[in-house]
Amino acid sequence: MLYIISVIGTMFFVLFIYFSLAVKLIDLIYGGLCQGWSYLV
Repeated sequence: MLYIISVIGTMFFVLFIYFSLAVKLIDLIYGGLCQGWSYLV
């Protein structure tokens, strides 16, 4: 039982790290796009 809980916890931890990295990447891409548009306009 503890083994299953630890595996699920590790999976959630890894998913959380990947999610935060994806959010940072999307934020960088959208930030760059917005800056590019402001330069064009």
